[in-house]
Order: sequence, then structure tokens, then C-alpha cells
Amino acid sequence: FSAAANASTTQRSGTLTIGGQTLTVTQAAAGCTYSINPTSQSIVAAGGTGSSTVTTLAGCAWTGVSNNTSWLTVTSGASGNGPGTVAFSAAANASTTQRSGTLTIGGQTLTVTQAGAPCTYAISPTSQTVGASAANGSTTVTAIQAVKRAHSPGATLAASAFSYFCSASSKGQNTVRMKMPSDA
Repeated sequence: FSAAANASTTQRSGTLTIGGQTLTVTQAAAGCTYSINPTSQSIVAAGGTGSSTVTTLAGCAWTGVSNNTSWLTVTSGASGNGPGTVAFSAAANASTTQRSGTLTIGGQTLTVTQAGAPCTYAISPTSQTVGASAANGSTTVTAIQAVKRAHSPGATLAASAFSYFCSASSKGQNTVRMKMPSDA
């Protein structure tokens, strides 16, 4: 005789009658294995949601837990039996640095990568008056969020200094000194 593979998580039995005699065959249950899809996701700095599908046999229990509970939370599917879905939410990232966290789902790892917050600026004062001849002036530039921002085409020297304010080497506030050349 031959027995087909048991794809169930339950042991099964069957009988054969041979020459009036009964042979009982008991087959072990299949073991539970788990896979998730996708295994990684990206989230914007403002926060957002995502999910991952769990593939396993009916009768196989699993859990979905966050390993970074301060900002990454399981919102549904924290446990299941058989195939299912785990949904999560990521809080806004106020830091300028990209961050990564993980969820463990049925023993598998889902990696969530979240972008850093964009850099914005404030200047004070916002206007100055200078005479017709060459003059010097200054303004304070404060990085509201501190992350490097790409330079746009035609950016001025002062604008390129903004990315410094948003770098790890600066702490968010600096003075930009300007020299206004005469129109001679």
C-alpha cells in the first residue's frame, strides 16, 4: 500500500481489509510551517499603515508582535490560526534620521523602514534694508527639522548652507552673514 502525503495538521487513520483481516494505518500530522509576504515595507516620515499575509496550514496557530513598540504597532491580526493577515501602523517619525523596526509574525521577520522627517527652515529677521553702497548683514537660520535636503537647481550660496544646519554636525541654529556687493 501507499499513503498520500498528509497536508493537514491533524493525524489521520485509515483501514485496509486484506483476506478478511483489517490493517489500521495511522499517519502523522503535517508540521506547521510559516511564510509571510512581503518581508519588508517602507513607510513615509508622516507615518502610515501596512500589512503582511501569513501563509500556513489550517490549524497552525501564530502570533504577530512588534519588536519596536514605541512607534510600530500591530493593529489587527495579532494572532491567528491558519492563513491570515497582520496589519500594522507606524507613528510619524519626527527625527531626521531614517529608522527601521521589525514585526515577528509566525516566527518570520517583517522589516519596516521609515523615512526621516524633511528639513524646514525659519529665518529671523525676514527682511533688511541696506544702503546703495556695499554693505554687510546677517540673519539667523533655524532648522525646524534637521535632515539634509537636496539642493535645487540655481540654489544660492546661502541656500546651500541650509543643508549644513540640517546635518548631524550642526545643532539647528546658525547665523548666515551676507555681503551685498555694490553695482559698480
